[in-house]
Amino acid sequence: MKQISIKTILLSMAVATSGCSAAKTARDIDQAMYQKYQPENLQSYNYVLPVGSKVPEVHQLANDLQYSFFNYQDKSRYEEIAERITQLDPSYPSAYLMKSFYVPDDTPEYKALVTKAYELSQEHPLESERNMVQADYHLLITKDYDKALKHFQQVANMYPESAIAIWCVGMVYYYSGQQELALNAYQKSVELNPNLAKGYESISWIYSNKKNNAMFDKDMALKYLNMAKEKGANAKNDIYYAEYEAYVYYINDMFSKVESSIDEYYTFGDKYQNSETLANILKWTKDKQTSVTP
Repeated sequence: MKQISIKTILLSMAVATSGCSAAKTARDIDQAMYQKYQPENLQSYNYVLPVGSKVPEVHQLANDLQYSFFNYQDKSRYEEIAERITQLDPSYPSAYLMKSFYVPDDTPEYKALVTKAYELSQEHPLESERNMVQADYHLLITKDYDKALKHFQQVANMYPESAIAIWCVGMVYYYSGQQELALNAYQKSVELNPNLAKGYESISWIYSNKKNNAMFDKDMALKYLNMAKEKGANAKNDIYYAEYEAYVYYINDMFSKVESSIDEYYTFGDKYQNSETLANILKWTKDKQTSVTP
């Protein structure tokens, strides 16, 4: 029998190994589709999550929309972009979810948009897209926090460098009353993206919550509210932020700031003028001022 040399054996092993490529991960599959369709010179604003659309323009618009939401840009422009995305790609699940952000959550329209996003996500080729939309559906519609956390955590595991993914994990913890875990996630989100205005506001929420919260700290709530403002948070384009900002001023006994802010908010339109929350904060402020006046 002809003797086989060591060199021949090693060469055979090398050929065999080269023919067995490693199995693609879910992230590999996501990234391949993302890179195939994304436009050149895409501005992602440091938001690292794939956009699951075959329409190149949708990729940039979706990133613009995320930037707008997390940095409190113009609400009207936001709604225009969301509408444009659904026109360009009616099969893109997140388009409908994004459209729901400024729709009152107690309306049939809100539920219909989130449900449509969920239904479209079922067969979507990107695992991160499916998980993100299904997580939001369970968080916003069914209030099933365990399912929401499972899906959001899978995305965070796939994209550990994504500030948005870990911020979403924090949202589940926040809504389910796990304040310390929520704070950890929010802090991680601003470490990943120091310009994430919504991340700083979310940290402020934790410290402003008086109810059954050992972490309540009005000074820290104000500190992180101001950090959010430094990064672009503004009341004009987000009534919920306006209401929250006034509340933080109120718990810090910044009476003149509450009154001047609410006076300004009322100039922003009917939605602000008819805000029951703002009216209550103004009343509490005046009552508190009276109680501390000698």
